[in-house]
Amino acid sequence: FWWFAWPHYLVWEKAGKEAWGKVKQDKIIYSVRLLVFIIFQSLLFASPFFFIYLVLEHSINTEINRAFSQTFYVATIAAIFGNVTFQISRPSGLLSQHFKFPIDFVEWLHVSIKHYGPAIAILCLITAFTDAIGEDMVRHVVGRISFITACFLLALLSLDWIGVTKVGKSLYRDKQLNSLKNPKLWASLFFLQLLYLIAIAATGYYFAALYQAILIFETIVWVMICSFIFLQAYRGLLIAQRRIAYKRAIEKRGEMIALRTATSGKAEVEWVDENYMDVETISKQSHTLLTISVWGLLLLGLSGIWVDLLPTLGFIDKIVIWQTSAVSEGETIVRLITLETLLVALIILVLSFIAAHNLPGTLEILVLRHLSLDTGTGYAITTLLKYVIIILGITIMSQKLGVEWSNIHWLVAALGVGVGFGLQEIVANFVSGLILLFERPIRIGDTVTLSDVTGTVSKIHIRATTLIDADRKEVIVPNKIFITQQFINWTLSDEVTRIRIPVGIAYGSDCDKARELLLEVAHSNPLVLREPEPLAVFADFGASTLNFELRVYAGQRSDRLDL
Repeated sequence: FWWFAWPHYLVWEKAGKEAWGKVKQDKIIYSVRLLVFIIFQSLLFASPFFFIYLVLEHSINTEINRAFSQTFYVATIAAIFGNVTFQISRPSGLLSQHFKFPIDFVEWLHVSIKHYGPAIAILCLITAFTDAIGEDMVRHVVGRISFITACFLLALLSLDWIGVTKVGKSLYRDKQLNSLKNPKLWASLFFLQLLYLIAIAATGYYFAALYQAILIFETIVWVMICSFIFLQAYRGLLIAQRRIAYKRAIEKRGEMIALRTATSGKAEVEWVDENYMDVETISKQSHTLLTISVWGLLLLGLSGIWVDLLPTLGFIDKIVIWQTSAVSEGETIVRLITLETLLVALIILVLSFIAAHNLPGTLEILVLRHLSLDTGTGYAITTLLKYVIIILGITIMSQKLGVEWSNIHWLVAALGVGVGFGLQEIVANFVSGLILLFERPIRIGDTVTLSDVTGTVSKIHIRATTLIDADRKEVIVPNKIFITQQFINWTLSDEVTRIRIPVGIAYGSDCDKARELLLEVAHSNPLVLREPEPLAVFADFGASTLNFELRVYAGQRSDRLDL
């Protein structure tokens, strides 16, 4: 398998490296395929150890068999973990070429695994073997020494990443890293934890140290899994956002070609470079949702790992904030609202508002870009979903806090009366906004004329709609006006409009010749549509002229001024 598959892996690695950042060529499948290959290779590499573990596990139940069975089980885990970290940290591997980690960090990680990995793995196997042996002397002497030595080697390794050694100082030279992405912070925490494990193991709490070391290892594995989920998803969002931006640039170039061809018969445009998109073009909204989702997944996993060591947090479920009562089938049921319930309700409310605020960008990247929808339809969908998410969040929070309809119906009635008298304009604008989203007499991007204001619709909010006029000024119009008053939508179903141009000629002129010249001028102008055909008609008799009218059709509203 190695000789057959490894050349293909190198080809995929090279192809992904060359395609990175190119809108038309870059694909998420490159990094996914490499990661799947590494995991499969690691499983295959560890399979002999796992097979021996299974044989020993189901053989004669003796103490030595149990010890060797546990040793080979630990060897299986060490082989998988070691191979995965070793392969992803290759200088031309996933971390450096696909996820763009600093190359010197990745190279030093690869070297550190190569130097420290075998020794630490052997010490872990010795610790596992002695832990399964019933002899207390072997367990507390040999096992304790091997465990402390393994922790000591890991502490030496972490010193380089803290930056106190010569190599460590060179790693951080001329680098500006924020706190969460700075290896110094995590290496320092890891180093302190190792010193703590060494101290409690040396002072007689060996089993507690061993148990906490296992939990720390599980934590590191879970953090790695969540990190790869985030990196792969972030890379997918980045590729999708680049393609959306590139598609819009192509559409804009097509509009420029059509305009220049119509006006001058030439189509000289600038080339759209497919590599011009930067990393920052990814939607902030989708990045925020992705970050929150991964952090939630991380905290959920960590709570499952460390749940046995966090019994002290159980006190928050015993602090009663208030109590509610409800009548069900003739019985009064009392419900206690504790501090834990209150915190959960607040978290649900906050997450609902965050999700509603960051929904549009994520929905556009994941769903709407694959559908044949215009801008107005997509905006209506995302806006309505925002309202639904907020309402659901408030409803769930209310249920968590024990707010029943029977307890607040009088309050809702009082609010209804207050709304009827004092907030009727706000409610009218809110309802009008919903009507605009459902009925869609105006959409994002439409050009409308309202009284003496003409502008393009840029936003439709709960209370008002924003228009951008020709002077780039933002005009805020209450939604109620679009429902109760007459206005002109120049682009509702068709941008084709008719232009009436008055022309006067002197009495005694040749009317047929004048009509012929008007039609000739109309047909010679490239902005005038051929269908419907231009029309020149006699309108009326003026004081000193015969008044004709040339009626032509423009394909776009922007052509009206030129005509």
